[in-house]
Amino acid sequence: MPRIITQCVGMQFRPPVGRMPMKDFVRGINYKKMGLQREASNRYDPNAIMVMIDCNGQELHIGYIPKDYAAALAPLMDKGNAMAAAMVNSPFVEIEWNEDDFDATSDAVGAAEDPIDLEVPRD
Repeated sequence: MPRIITQCVGMQFRPPVGRMPMKDFVRGINYKKMGLQREASNRYDPNAIMVMIDCNGQELHIGYIPKDYAAALAPLMDKGNAMAAAMVNSPFVEIEWNEDDFDATSDAVGAAEDPIDLEVPRD
């Protein structure tokens, strides 16, 4: 399965959980199952992909996939292709999808500019 590891961005703009800022809430926590949800109505980025976690049975929006990757992955999601996501060393997110769905988008994902080293070690 193709995979990327990238940073979850925008946590500083998410509302706090209790009194704890979102970035502190997710720091050091590894979520094995996360959700990715398209937000085509996002006024800043029509390719926006939200990163969601389960928090006591309630979905919590913690941030976004960076724009470069979202531009490449959003068309796959819009076609109904499932993607699996897990947090590895917060705020890094690993995303996998079916290789059969990875056709012309492969160049776009590979070319996405992300300043983060893609070989992020797991805890």
